[in-house]
Amino acid sequence: MPLSNKQKAFISEYLIDFNATRAAQRAGYKGNDATLASTGWEVLRNPEVEAAVRVRLQEKAMSADEVLMRLAENARADMGEWLTDDGEIDIAAMKVAQKTNMLRKVKRTRRSGESESGVMWDETTIEVELHDQQAALVHIGKAHGLFTDKIEHDGEIVMRVVYDDKGSDDPPT
Repeated sequence: MPLSNKQKAFISEYLIDFNATRAAQRAGYKGNDATLASTGWEVLRNPEVEAAVRVRLQEKAMSADEVLMRLAENARADMGEWLTDDGEIDIAAMKVAQKTNMLRKVKRTRRSGESESGVMWDETTIEVELHDQQAALVHIGKAHGLFTDKIEHDGEIVMRVVYDDKGSDDPPT
């Protein structure tokens, strides 16, 4: 059975904050908080709604390959490509090339004043910080199994060997 307009609205609203009560209210269902909570829960239990939510989540989720690609991009980030001849960062060019995801932080500071001789001055400083390249490399290395964590245990290990599907501890004769 096709989804109703209210169910479609509920799905869109639910994906905003994953709160079924608020999603029911924003989608136009009526009632107090208790009623809306119950309604939201019931709508979510509907197999068609549940499937539609799952599909929408899969559409938005990053694949493992995309995660590794983005980490690799952060690990290889080089601001030299975006520096102008006078040492400025060309953020507009980064936007055009869709590379602003390499930036962790951009801070702009503007100062102005008047010199002792009465000359007005204005200064703008832009501070740019990239994502941590070493952390990106570590995450990539872990994904490729290059690093393993060593776990030390200094207690007793008890093993039980089961010889048949009935749970017998007796070895076969």
